[in-house]
Amino acid sequence: MNSLADANVVLLEQLGALLDTLDDEAYVQPHPGIGLSGIGPHVRHCLDFYARLLEGVPGGRVDYDDRPREQRLETACRAARLRVSELAALLPSLARADHPLRVRMDGAEAPSDVQRELLALQSHTVHHLALIAVLLRAQGRQPPAGFGVSPSTLRHWELHSVAP
Repeated sequence: MNSLADANVVLLEQLGALLDTLDDEAYVQPHPGIGLSGIGPHVRHCLDFYARLLEGVPGGRVDYDDRPREQRLETACRAARLRVSELAALLPSLARADHPLRVRMDGAEAPSDVQRELLALQSHTVHHLALIAVLLRAQGRQPPAGFGVSPSTLRHWELHSVAP
């Protein structure tokens, strides 16, 4: 893996491969017994964050609070899959970006930079993929191996021959 941008592309590719296996019914099915929404809102949420970063970098300001929250990305699996591909194609452009940013989230604003934001998005996305894995299991589906597991945990398992 060459960069944090690449690491995020890998996560989006994992998500895209999962979406290729789902239909809209599975994509939107909530699981009230465990208090979680369906898969769609988690996907849309992650895609919103990537889009905000990509849109904000040129101007040096990223506003994660001002997300479009497109309903279609929560309910139409194919639309979400298309957006995953679009964002994954754009992320490599950030591989060497290192200029400072002003970032707004949850009403607060702070200095950051592109690489720090890619690191944060990697962690954020893994967290949501883990929630998606829980929802898949609740539907009786098995998530792909390593789906929703942090790269450092995967490396630890590999080094220590730990089976998930």
